[in-house]
Amino acid sequence: MRVVMMGHGGAQNRGCEALARSTAAMIPDTAVTLGSTTPEEDRNVFIGGNIDTVIRNGPAAKPSPLWALGAVSRRLLKTDLSLPLVMTEQKRAVRECSLFVSIGGDNYCYGKPYWLMALNKAARQGNVPVVLWGASVDPGSLEDKDIRDDLTSLSAVTARESITYYALKETGAPVTLAPDPAFTLPAEPVPLPEGFRIGETVGINVSPLVTRYEGTPGVTLAAFRSLIDHILTETSCSVALIPHVVGEGDPRILAELAKNCPPERVFMVDPANGARELKYIISQCRVLVAARTHASIAAYSSGVPALVLGYSVKARGIARDLFGSENGLMLPVKELTSAGTLIETFRGFMRREDELRKHLERVLPDFIGRAKEAGEILRRYVGSREPVKVG
Repeated sequence: MRVVMMGHGGAQNRGCEALARSTAAMIPDTAVTLGSTTPEEDRNVFIGGNIDTVIRNGPAAKPSPLWALGAVSRRLLKTDLSLPLVMTEQKRAVRECSLFVSIGGDNYCYGKPYWLMALNKAARQGNVPVVLWGASVDPGSLEDKDIRDDLTSLSAVTARESITYYALKETGAPVTLAPDPAFTLPAEPVPLPEGFRIGETVGINVSPLVTRYEGTPGVTLAAFRSLIDHILTETSCSVALIPHVVGEGDPRILAELAKNCPPERVFMVDPANGARELKYIISQCRVLVAARTHASIAAYSSGVPALVLGYSVKARGIARDLFGSENGLMLPVKELTSAGTLIETFRGFMRREDELRKHLERVLPDFIGRAKEAGEILRRYVGSREPVKVG
């Protein structure tokens, strides 16, 4: 039995790493081929356990002539003429496996995923079941008939939050509601940065991605600078700047925030830490303020309250499912109108700190349990035994 997992954005995105590790651990006695946007790097990260092969996935790499061909043909012809030229290995892998699992939870959030839809079609042609795993789907994208037809043709879909679940349910897609697999990822203890005080450190994660959605240019960085000043002057806490996606510039934007701050209280977490190590560091924080979804999942699943600066359905849906409402727990980027908006939201969030921590203690066993139970969807296709320790 062989499972092919595609849609992985590369382990420099620690959320992608968490998804790949936690998913593979749910089918421990099954050989796994992992498709990655950065296969050369990821062979050093993943080879071992039941992930024994890493190949390239996705459309043509940017920038390249094939990427340009794909971009132009998608815009003018509503199809991607580059795909037959770059996807031979990927299509062969999904036609010859026992199960094709699409693990890129965000791949239906940012326009039409031509390459993934082409892989789904190739798998169906080989009579291979296709599972879209841990997904979020922008309900607006379901107005596109090609996307609706693709999703309803799948063997199974797990939606990681209820907004996606109910939107897909209306299309007739074979969808199950299950928390993100990364809720099951174990933390790996590592030495904490100098200056880190357990339970008295506020973790902060900011990403360049979130700035694309801001209504006022520059407001995100200004808001986080003001928030750090507020924490330094109004509390005795330290601030840990936590990069969760290395390849897309989290360390760069966090380094900007660290400028002119006292290094004994504001410090960067080593970007070389992987998903499990970062989860441990986040688990030792008092609270987390994060832009990256999987940074917030690392906090939630460790019982650490998280305030999320969100830009998509996934942040809103996950907070809603955990707490019953995202109000005060998720600040949409477009509502970040001034630096003071984030500080006021943070103050309200901190007033609820104890309540939120106690709530997480109550709901997490069931939430994580349901994430683990979803593995049965995969195991019934490959005849796998019960999963061993995730990792």
